[in-house]
Amino acid sequence: MITRRKLIAGASTVGGITLVAGCSGGTQGSNNSQTETKEQESNETDNNDDQESVETDQIGSEIFVQNTSFSYAFSGGLSSVVEVVNNREQGSGSVEVNILIEAYDGETKLGEDNSWQRVEATAGESEYDENIGENDEYYNRYAEEFELNIEEISQTAEHSIDDVTEVVIYGRTRDAESVRVTTVSGSELRDRVDS
Repeated sequence: MITRRKLIAGASTVGGITLVAGCSGGTQGSNNSQTETKEQESNETDNNDDQESVETDQIGSEIFVQNTSFSYAFSGGLSSVVEVVNNREQGSGSVEVNILIEAYDGETKLGEDNSWQRVEATAGESEYDENIGENDEYYNRYAEEFELNIEEISQTAEHSIDDVTEVVIYGRTRDAESVRVTTVSGSELRDRVDS
């Protein structure tokens, strides 16, 4: 497969040969700087693509997505429960979190849903902590459940789960950019709903 970067490098090599054969050295230097600029732009584009495709379960400072599940009802639509944990020390207060789910058929968005909720800090010692081993401590971290539903995808709606090629879940805290938490293909989604 030929990438854009390889095409640019190949074009600059052919151009360099042409310049040596028929142009002065001053023009060749100008062409080299243009080639370097094109390669830098290509590198920046590649870096942006990498950043967009990165998935993480951390959506804020010590705020994590612990689990994601899916269900599908005949007329109720495609649903997801996203469990979010605030790992900050207990008593440090709650954090407002937004979870967004989007379903696609190729490039076409079929539907979406999102929810804002406060997630309490529950990490650290508490009355609910248990000893699970001789020297081990288990901290009971309470997960806030975000219940999301896409009504546009059901057996009674215009689109069914068979039309879904991809589901994407994003998360963010107030005054922060959304991060991609997970991407689930349509086939994986159907497997998870059926199991």
